[in-house]
Amino acid sequence: MKIKIKACASVKDLCGFSEREFDLPERTTAGDAVRRVAQECGDITAGLDSLLLAVNEEYCRGDRVLAENDVLALFPPVSGG
Repeated sequence: MKIKIKACASVKDLCGFSEREFDLPERTTAGDAVRRVAQECGDITAGLDSLLLAVNEEYCRGDRVLAENDVLALFPPVSGG
């Protein structure tokens, strides 16, 4: 199945892209997709472990199962005061 992954803010620097299409097996979770991105970007898992995830503009956890044509957005952790 094809999905689109969007890397937002500083995640673009970690991944080396802002938007890219991936062909993944059926029943792939958002967490699995993040691990795939990490492998393709030089195994940068440490930087991706704390990401916020959203599928089709709705925040989700890593166990969310993806479907054909989903858009998975990766956001850096948010902090503030």
